[in-house]
Amino acid sequence: MSIPVVLILAATMTSLATGCLESPELEDRWTRLDIVGLSTESGAAKWGDPVSIRARGRITYRAVLTGAVAMELRYSDAIGFADVQLEEGVDRLAMTADIERILEGSTVLAAASQAVTGFHKLIQEIDFDLDTTLPPGPAGGLFVIFYFGEEEEVEGPRGEMETVVRPLEFEALEVLPGGRELVPEEAP
Repeated sequence: MSIPVVLILAATMTSLATGCLESPELEDRWTRLDIVGLSTESGAAKWGDPVSIRARGRITYRAVLTGAVAMELRYSDAIGFADVQLEEGVDRLAMTADIERILEGSTVLAAASQAVTGFHKLIQEIDFDLDTTLPPGPAGGLFVIFYFGEEEEVEGPRGEMETVVRPLEFEALEVLPGGRELVPEEAP
């Protein structure tokens, strides 16, 4: 081969390799938790009324993880719908920061959890049922949050032992939690 042909081949290979070796998106490197289904049994939820929520979470593992996942309905009178970004397509690190704020500044109204173990490229879907009575509202926000954590046995309000999930440091574990807003109708 002549030197010009070798140089052209080297330049072509370099440009192809550069395009092929770009770092994948964050969502493709970190374990991702998404809420892929959310519905209420009786149609629209209303402030102050009982509600039964059916939620489906999807975990897309990017590493070996063992722990628990929790799906929680949370209420905050200080954090409203306009204060957070939980819509599809938003930056997932910004969503993670908003979910951390919600976890710190809200009250759990209903929760369900499941122990999980997963490995790279496993996709797992889990259904959760959440039953509660919504607060009188309409101040603040209602959020359904899906996150990875660690199970812990704690004493409940009547002395019974119950299992709760404590969130772990999402960035340290490279885990992206998921969340959705639940916007109830005004009570008549």
